[in-house]
Amino acid sequence: MRNRGRCLPSLSRVAAITLAWRAVSLGLLGVMLASTPAEAQPFAYVTNFSSNTVSVIDTATNTVVATVPVGTNPEGVAITPDGTRAYVANNGSGTVSLIDTASNTVVATVQVGTNPEGVAITPDGTRAYVANMGGGTVSVIDTATNTVVATVPVDRGPFGVAIGPARNLLVRGDFEDYVPPDLGPPGWIADLRRQVAAKSETYQPHSGLQNGACWTPDALDCGMFQGVTAPGTGVYTLTYFANADRDGGLVGASVNDKVAASSSVAVRGFRNYGAMYSISFNAVAGDTIWVWMYSPPTPGYVVIDDVSLTFQGLAP
Repeated sequence: MRNRGRCLPSLSRVAAITLAWRAVSLGLLGVMLASTPAEAQPFAYVTNFSSNTVSVIDTATNTVVATVPVGTNPEGVAITPDGTRAYVANNGSGTVSLIDTASNTVVATVQVGTNPEGVAITPDGTRAYVANMGGGTVSVIDTATNTVVATVPVDRGPFGVAIGPARNLLVRGDFEDYVPPDLGPPGWIADLRRQVAAKSETYQPHSGLQNGACWTPDALDCGMFQGVTAPGTGVYTLTYFANADRDGGLVGASVNDKVAASSSVAVRGFRNYGAMYSISFNAVAGDTIWVWMYSPPTPGYVVIDDVSLTFQGLAP
């Protein structure tokens, strides 16, 4: 019998906490806690190696509320950062089962390498990494299409996999180090081409005590930006929280002064940021990436906070 005392990797965030491990006495191959904003308590996802199932436990009552059939000999399990999907590595069948956590049903099965064990999800939720113990490889799954986009040769018998937090390429992405209403390098710069200067403020922080803002009672536009040099060639992901009180607000990224990706800012109530925005684009090492926010020439505000730009690696 294989030693089941080894630990699978764990990931954590507010809405999804991984507690994957092995236990000899209970025969539990992996455990994951998942919650969504609408749930009062998280649910634990437990892989059952011998019965080819996943048990779903309501942690409020510590009772099993669902049993989900998956592939042969499930082991590792990981939850996407938004809590909506569970990825289960099936050691015996060489597959990964994708469970919809709302319905607790398998909605996709992905063929990976031989004897998959550990699973880890990137912080932005765009990739799942699967360690294939029998094949000496790591499979990289695109979570948007649930297809394997890369297979990475490693050494013999890979078991666990963990993903560290991606480094934020932006400076002062949370605006906490400014003395309101100041902006300025290093970090955010008010766009002087606009009619009103952007600022830091304390009125609508998503987290911490401060946020960035464009606000005017007049029909004047406003903007802010900061630039970074792309450290590598591949995919970059911009994540942020934004809010506005009228249409027309935009947040985006430009590469060498050409817009690469952008998104409109949804209109919500005061201090209601809603879900995190996430947009991705490609850049080449040495390119200049400009991250920017724009507020249109109508009375009102656009606010932004907790902005992060990360390099995800080579494009598939």
